[in-house]
Parts: sequence; structure tokens; C-alpha cells
Amino acid sequence: MTRRVPEARVLVLFKNALNIVKKQTNILFPNLLPKKEHISIDLVVKTNDEIKWSFYNWYLGNYHSRIEVNPKYAMYWTSFLSAASHEGYPGHHTEFILNEKKLYRELNQFEHSILILHSPKMIISEGIANLANSMLYSNKKSAEIGLREFCTDISEEASLEKIILQNKLKTKIPIFWYNFAYHAVVDKYSEEELIQYGKDVELFNEDVLKIELKRLSTPAYSKNAFLYNLGTNIIRKKYGKTPSVKEFRDLLVNPTLPSDLI
Repeated sequence: MTRRVPEARVLVLFKNALNIVKKQTNILFPNLLPKKEHISIDLVVKTNDEIKWSFYNWYLGNYHSRIEVNPKYAMYWTSFLSAASHEGYPGHHTEFILNEKKLYRELNQFEHSILILHSPKMIISEGIANLANSMLYSNKKSAEIGLREFCTDISEEASLEKIILQNKLKTKIPIFWYNFAYHAVVDKYSEEELIQYGKDVELFNEDVLKIELKRLSTPAYSKNAFLYNLGTNIIRKKYGKTPSVKEFRDLLVNPTLPSDLI
């Protein structure tokens, strides 16, 4: 719990994270972002009856995203850089504004004005967002930025090397959530069996597991847990562990379906 960020600091730190990843995105992908693009941040607190996320991007059109940030839920300083790249630059926000610019505005492909939650396109979108941070930084660089910019108490951290190893472990977490969702949706495990499965892995506490179960019981979001791991694997199988800058730019700019990469 030593890495938990005080609620009063969440907005400032997340804004800083967005600025950092936007700057690096502009370095790697010059002249990519439309000049009028922007992101607004809403601090929201979900009740016990609502679906909870730490961060969520709602694309509003006109090159504008609204990212919801829940300051009370799983808010740790180690998550800010990856969340900002996943939801913002060069992840969801970047992909959506480029789709609007090229496909909707320039090519008059009006079907791209609709973002369908359960669609093949979203598999690739989540894969892009999952790989966004690794496109910008090495594991070591990401850990260094986190310590310098977001860590609330460096004296509580054992070492940079430990954070790097932990970051490597975190890349495997989508596999756990994929399996968790598979057991829930396909194998029809009971809630008790799912909680026990999650506890056996020893990654998340019971409260977090129950929140995920609530998401999986909601038809609109029950399939989302599959998208992250599937999309990441499809892109990596095509391009390797990390796509080149050109390959990633092509994924951002051009409409891509899973079948295009298999």
C-alpha cells in the first residue's frame, strides 16, 4: 500500500503523465497528432453498484477524448505512465483521432464515426493501447521516469532493479485476466471457484476480484477482458515483441482487423 497515491495528488500526477507521453509520442511520430486534439480529465468516484475502472477513455469526436480517472480505486504511482500511454498517447486517444482525421474527415468513411465495443477492430485497438508504453520507453526508462516523476516516497522503494522486474511481471497480467474471464464466461465457474482461482495466483485481493466479476456479469463489458491479451498477442505474432515505429504508425493510421495480421 506504500505506492498508493493520495487522492489530492492524482489529478496533478496524471496530467503530468499525459504531458510526458505526449512529448515522447511527438518525438517518435513527428507531425502525427492533429493540432486541435486534446484530452480532458474527469475525476469520478464510482459507487459500489457501478462498474469500476482506474482509468477509462471516452472518445467524444472532434479530436477530443475524455479520460475518467477514479482517484479512490487502485491508484498507484507505478500505473500513471502506462495508463497515460494506454488511454492517451500513443494509445486509444491517438488511434481514435487519427481514424477520425483520415478515415472519417478525409476519406468520408462515415462508418468510422461509430465505435462498436464488441468488434474485431477493438481487439486491435486494445493491442495497440497495451503496447503503447513499450513503444515509447524501455522497461528501465519507464521505471526511471516513474521514480523521478510520480513516486511519492523513494525511501520506501527497494531499488530500480526491483521495479524493472516488477514491470516485466505486469506484462503477464493480461494473461491472468484472460484466463479469469474464460473460466467465468466459458467454463461457467461459480463465484466461489473464481475467487479461489484468483487467490491462488496471489496477484489481486478479493475486492479487486469481485469488481472484475461484476464487470464480467455485465453484457456490455463481459467480453472486454478477452480483448487485451488477444490484441497484444496478434500484434506481437505479426511484428515481434515490439513493432517498429513505422509498423506501429501504420497500425494507428490504417484500419486494421485481426485477419489482416494473421
